[in-house]
Parts: sequence; structure tokens; C-alpha cells
Amino acid sequence: MAASLFWRKAELLRSARTSVHPLWIHCSAALPQQSGSPPLPQQSGSPLPQQSGSPLPQQSGSPPLPQQSGSPLPQQSGSPPLPQQSGSPPLPQQSGSPPLPQQSGSPPLPQAAFFPPVEDAMLATGSFNNRVAFITGGGTGLGRAMTTTLSQLGAQCVIASRKLDVLQKTAEEITSQTGNKVHVVQCDVRDPEAVSRCVDQVESLTGLPDVIINNAAGNFVCPSEHLSPNAWKSITDIVLNGTAFITLELGKRLIQSQRGASFLAITTIYAESGSGFVVPSASAKAGVEALYKSLASEWGRYGHRFNIIQPGPIRTKGAFSRLDPTGDFEKKMIGRIPTGRLGTPTEIANLAAYMSSDYASWMSGAVVRFDGGEYVSMAGEFNELRRLTPDQWKMIGIMTRSAKGS
Repeated sequence: MAASLFWRKAELLRSARTSVHPLWIHCSAALPQQSGSPPLPQQSGSPLPQQSGSPLPQQSGSPPLPQQSGSPLPQQSGSPPLPQQSGSPPLPQQSGSPPLPQQSGSPPLPQAAFFPPVEDAMLATGSFNNRVAFITGGGTGLGRAMTTTLSQLGAQCVIASRKLDVLQKTAEEITSQTGNKVHVVQCDVRDPEAVSRCVDQVESLTGLPDVIINNAAGNFVCPSEHLSPNAWKSITDIVLNGTAFITLELGKRLIQSQRGASFLAITTIYAESGSGFVVPSASAKAGVEALYKSLASEWGRYGHRFNIIQPGPIRTKGAFSRLDPTGDFEKKMIGRIPTGRLGTPTEIANLAAYMSSDYASWMSGAVVRFDGGEYVSMAGEFNELRRLTPDQWKMIGIMTRSAKGS
């Protein structure tokens, strides 16, 4: 009851300022009736507001409540002036409103100045000397960033993906930058026979790897009712089956050779929560996490560690072109990240290097969420109250203190 009244008051204050999409409001908030619609049934203990232009009913002993948008807000005796509408921060767009202009790299929020990214390698030079690192999806995006950092730290890197020309260009550029040769192997992780041939080539080039990073992925946004079986398969084959085929093929050979190794998987924060509109990816990434946590338990006896990074939103060309093709969503993503900015590929690369290094030799079965606080920001039931102004908080405080019987 108290929570319902609180949310109702907060909603009325916010609706007096501007219109707002009802889905952004907690479900216990009372919504105004549409003009001409029949009266809505009242819930026990919480009267609903009347239509615009009519006074709101008061609960016995309660202070007067502000009216709906379009009528002046009554002030309580001795209360501070109510917040003005002008200058209030904009709220999310309503469904069906015109799209926001395309963002070309949305600016960070002011608090991001407290959390500047460090683009240098975190670990000491030579931390991966005499080590071999195998990275799937190593030609672009996060895979390229992780390969660059590991190569800088002394690892002999082998990168794999389907696009040989992209791999070769990336390998040449990283080799030139670090002075440490990067090898390429073409591989379609969806095909277990291709994976076996790929591992044969890795063995002939460098020997079995000490570090394995499963980074190959695919994703797109789509309403689930429009998904075809082929669309589902195209994602799960890469993300879940591809990770399993690489992990099992290399794991079996390492066990047979009595060699230890560090396995790392790159998943996503919604592998834990699930997410609409990316259901194949969410399901496949959750499966990868279950695979790695299971093998962390089973294969520790063979000297194998398994860990997971769940990145939040990081600007990479491939991911953003498929998941935010118009650029509209980026500004909203930044707005819900407490640190006020997107992550960078180098930050993920530094974390991956640490988790794959001897400095993390006691880390296994770990899932590290690395998202600037986005997950907890979205999860907290009352976190949307950060949109209220200081004056609105003053009014809510007055209304809360004067409430009786709550």
C-alpha cells in the first residue's frame, strides 16, 4: 500500500511536468483514464485519478495531491514552490513518436570524467612470454583488441575466423605494431570437422595453446515471433556450438598431452537475465556460461581453468551496425550506465589478459560482469527515480512525512 501510494505520487508529479510512456512507470502507479472511456475499477485502498480537468479525490487525512497535466498544481501551506516544467531533463520517447536523430558516437555523461578509460596494457611486458594464445573472432572488434594486448605482452597469438582476408590484414597490422608475429587460421566454428582441421594447423604452427579465448559470435535484433528456424540456428551454431566444438577439441588434445590451459569465454550481461529481441543470442550465451562453469568443475583436475566475461555495451563496428543500425539506442544506453559512458575494447582486453594470466591462476568458474554498472541500474525497481529533480524530491518528502496510516 505504501509503495503504491509513493509511486502514484511520483507519477503524478512526473506527469504534471510532461507526458511519459506508461511502461517506464512501476506497475503499481495509477494511470489517468482516457477521455471518453468508461470508469476504471478502483483497487482496494488506492483511488484512481479522475480525468483531466476534474479535481482528484483525496484520501482521508492525506495532503492534497497534485492534479493531472494541464491543471495547476496546488501548493501545501508552507511548502517550497513546485518545480517548473521548463529546463527539466527529457524523458524517454513515447512509443510511436518520431525517432531521435542518428547519434554518431553519443557523448558521455558528465560523471564519466571520474571514470576515464586507461588505454595502456595493464600487465607488465613479458607477462605472456613463451605462451601461445588462440583467439576465435580475432580479426575484428573485441577479438582484435584482445589479440593486440596479448601480443604486446609477449604471447604468440593465433587468430581464427571464416574471413581469411580480414584475418591476414589484422595479423599484419598487429605484428607491425607489436613486433610479435600473429598467425592466422581460417576456421568455421560451426563445423566440427573444420574445427578439427583448424586445431591441426594450430598445433603445426605453434603447438597447443596455453590460452584459449572463445570470442566468435553472431547476433541481430528481431521480434521473436518473426524468427525462423534458420535464424535461430545461425546464431546458436556460432555462439553455443562453435564454443563447444573449439573447447572440446582443444580440451581433449590438451588432456591427452597432459597440458594445462586457461579458457575464457566472452558472453554478455543478458546471458544471466535473458532479453527480448535477441532470444537466440541470449539462449546461446547462457548455454556457453553453463558449459564453462560445468567444465571448471570437471576439468580442473587436468590443469584447466574456465572463466567468463560479460561485457556491457562497447562500441565496436560490427556489433553496433547490427544491434543499433540507426544509432538511436546508444544515447539511451549511456543514460542508464552509472559511470556515464560506454566501455572500450582495450578495457576488455586488459581484463581478459589478467584473467588468462598466471596472476589469476586461482580464478576458475568465475563470471565477471564488466558493464559500468548497467545491469544493476536496470535491475533496481526504484532506480528510475533518478530522473526526479531536487524540487520534486522535496515535494515527495513533504508528502511522505505528512502521510497518515502508512
